[in-house]
Amino acid sequence: MKQTRPPQPTRRQVLTAAGLSAAAVTGLQTAAPPARAATWRLHADTALSGQGKLYSGSTNRSQPRCDTAASSDCPGPGALSVYWGGLYVHSTASNMLRTGPFTSCAAPFPGQGTADRVRWASARAWRPEYRFAGRILVRGISPHRPDPWTGLVFHPVHITNCDNYWIRIWERDQPRLTFGREVDDRETAVLRTRFPWPALNTWHTYRIDVLPGSRVRFHWNGTRIFDTTDPAHAFSGGGPVGMRLDYFDTVLHETRVHRP
Repeated sequence: MKQTRPPQPTRRQVLTAAGLSAAAVTGLQTAAPPARAATWRLHADTALSGQGKLYSGSTNRSQPRCDTAASSDCPGPGALSVYWGGLYVHSTASNMLRTGPFTSCAAPFPGQGTADRVRWASARAWRPEYRFAGRILVRGISPHRPDPWTGLVFHPVHITNCDNYWIRIWERDQPRLTFGREVDDRETAVLRTRFPWPALNTWHTYRIDVLPGSRVRFHWNGTRIFDTTDPAHAFSGGGPVGMRLDYFDTVLHETRVHRP
């Protein structure tokens, strides 16, 4: 009797069986091509719009629940976009950016940023191993943060606003760091550790290594803070990167993604 091979499952079927939502599966299918260059620099990207100009922004009034960079009202001309707020080019000469209030697609640089909610993500995706690194300075933090866990968030993987890995520091009520995953808009902490509140008006360096097998390493000011693996392997294929700067008045410098 002639034997026939059983049909092979599709990538969507495999991911769905692993527990990811349909939205996350779709995001992973559409947002994980390999990087086209060895190093991507956020500041070289924003220089496309020119000094003192709004690069990208969104009022979030017409967004879907699970926002992506591509759904911004004013998508950037390059490889990243901002949803929930605006990203303004402060100085292409010194490669610095400034978050600030979003008013329109033609808005000029606003000076002292006052936006409560500012988030950005790349439209480009990376596969492990890759490194997300840069410098960050916080000029001020809103005194009106609504929730005790509200903090500054790095996204080493950002498929959508509902499906991502996140590293949160500068929480409102306690000095700690939390690394977690968000799947279908549900957050789960993978690791928590004490982390003193960083100094304001001071440059800090960060480095996030995204390794095969859902392993993530985080360095702050040259010191390794954690090296752990997500037991659920939710986003082992990597993806876009981003930040959530809600309630933080920040300046970014040398923001980049590359393969070590």
